[in-house]
Amino acid sequence: MANPPLKTKANYHRLASVMTGGKDLAILRRFDELSILSLLSLQAEILHLESQYNRQCERDGVSNDASEAEYSTYFRALHKSREANGEQIRLLDEIQLKVSAYTLQLSKADHPEKSELATLRGWLRDAKGGNNFLDGVEAETWTEENETKYFTIKPAISENDVFTAFLRDVLVGIFHKLCGERMKAGRVIDEESGLMTYEDPRIDKASSIITVIIASVLPVLTIFALDSFKSPKGRIGLIVLFTGVFAAVLAIFSSAKRAEIFAATATFAAIEVVYVGTTPGGSSSTS
Repeated sequence: MANPPLKTKANYHRLASVMTGGKDLAILRRFDELSILSLLSLQAEILHLESQYNRQCERDGVSNDASEAEYSTYFRALHKSREANGEQIRLLDEIQLKVSAYTLQLSKADHPEKSELATLRGWLRDAKGGNNFLDGVEAETWTEENETKYFTIKPAISENDVFTAFLRDVLVGIFHKLCGERMKAGRVIDEESGLMTYEDPRIDKASSIITVIIASVLPVLTIFALDSFKSPKGRIGLIVLFTGVFAAVLAIFSSAKRAEIFAATATFAAIEVVYVGTTPGGSSSTS
């Protein structure tokens, strides 16, 4: 009697084969906290290396040794100093390795919003939050005012129109101060300080609801206003007014491109003109 075929042993090699064969099963764990901790560690190392490097550059710049004085103006001289184990080139090499590892992890990261940066700074200063635990060079990590100097690991925002940005950066903060904190409308991410965050999908949904309401009301309001005027000049003035409002609404409440806004505005204006040309001069003149 033939022996039954041996079963393949369950191990990581077999698991890898399964994941390779079915890409939808290639599911791996995320280690967000450890990844962020690693980035924070790299960031602190780079800050200290930058401080050491700047001090070394200043020392070499005023050195009595002519070759050391050339390091900041002549890269060939700096690279040649590797042969003598120069301190400036050693620090620069170490910085390059750290910065490469740092930027590699953040290659697809986006910039934070000003409000998000302000919230982080507030928590770091808060006695119940970070309580100014950062010291030395590291205390300057988040002091830069320009938000483009920073990265965020948060996924890219799906809705990035002017109104949604205003809702996210301004109105959410006002809502939180007025009633959001008491209502616990957000998600608490730090129990001791009571720090809350409001999820982007909920903000996007609120923005979409407001946008849909305005999109539904504006055409009807335009027809009502045009129907209320019998003066041709008054109607032309209303066409100019509502066409401008329509274009502004598109620019503020959507992420449409200029060409798309121009085309939609021209269509809206054409509909207004057709309506005026095919209706009597105001409801009061009809019998």
